[in-house]
Amino acid sequence: MSEQSVPPGFAPYHRQSSFSNHTGPYYMKAQKGDDLSLSLRVEEQHLNRLKVCHGGLLMTLADNAIGDAVLHAFDEPVNSVTVSMSCEFMSPARLGDWLVAETRVNRKGQRLVFVECMVRAGERKVLRASAVMSLVRPRT
Repeated sequence: MSEQSVPPGFAPYHRQSSFSNHTGPYYMKAQKGDDLSLSLRVEEQHLNRLKVCHGGLLMTLADNAIGDAVLHAFDEPVNSVTVSMSCEFMSPARLGDWLVAETRVNRKGQRLVFVECMVRAGERKVLRASAVMSLVRPRT
């Protein structure tokens, strides 16, 4: 992917995950306050046999963005895992689309965090997700 194809304000974001290395490359944009946008350009390897972006990739983008939202919602470092995630596919993403996943943390508890995510290609809504995340202690 050429650097010209990355919109202004977005920078490469290395997720430090072997799985994410197969589903990216990802880009991050910090916005006002704690808001972050996780993005990627739909490439050939992201397409299903119908030549539209695979639903699993859209869900992965949303899940990663939701996890990042939890990380940035706390003052101290936290780890989280997905307890449940519900998704609605609203329109197809196609080769070349720049996908932006924007999140909102609705509630932070002692153990559970409730987050929403909207993935868009421009103004077009592609996927809506809501998730419950569980805060976990790191393994020692």
